[in-house]
Amino acid sequence: MINPGRGATMGRKSLGSFSLDHTAFRANSCQLRKLRKVTARSPANRDLASQRSLTTTSQLSPTVFLEIGNAEESFGQLLFELQAEVAPETVENFRQLCTGEQVGVNSSLSYEGCDFEPYKGKYSYTCKGRGKNIYGAKKFVESNALSQCRHKTPGAGGGVYYGIEVDLDKDPNLIALAVPISGPGFGTSRFVIVRVGESPASMQQRILANLLVIGIMKQGEEILKTNMSTRESPTSILACGEVE
Repeated sequence: MINPGRGATMGRKSLGSFSLDHTAFRANSCQLRKLRKVTARSPANRDLASQRSLTTTSQLSPTVFLEIGNAEESFGQLLFELQAEVAPETVENFRQLCTGEQVGVNSSLSYEGCDFEPYKGKYSYTCKGRGKNIYGAKKFVESNALSQCRHKTPGAGGGVYYGIEVDLDKDPNLIALAVPISGPGFGTSRFVIVRVGESPASMQQRILANLLVIGIMKQGEEILKTNMSTRESPTSILACGEVE
């Protein structure tokens, strides 16, 4: 049994019209970070709060979990290691939407209960979230950060992606966590999970075009492939948070 962490909800959960027992999360040996008291922040204080958080987060590689499932069952947890030094504001936005520590300011600032859907074919999936970010009403893109982490995609047609450089020689089964920098949902809460290593050779890395890669999956590959690809009912985020 693991201890509840920031963003984790223990006991009986309700999602829509059904209840699901989440007393036992599947996180192997990972222990969820102990819940700390979070004070709801007003919009006027949010910029200062986010800057304070970035100072800490930018020195770390936080790991977050997404427990996924549907109306009948929990499939298990996906774990992602984020790289805050690449795009600290974007990483902090994603991290806090996982922990839900800003829901006292706005109940939309959490991924819990949000659905996944296919994205650009069978090798990637997107979650729109609730269309909000922790920094206020406006969409945001870290233009300065993007200029420092721009990567060309190989092969015919070209393209550019940003953030963590994908190295398929080092990890041929790499699964990336990314956010769009343009198009629907950019600069808010939308994120994409991309099975880069399994995509056809002609698509590898180009499938990341116009995305900012902020993390790499560390656990849950089989859960992702089996349940995202074969289930008829929508796959949702049943719980989410940060792990130690």
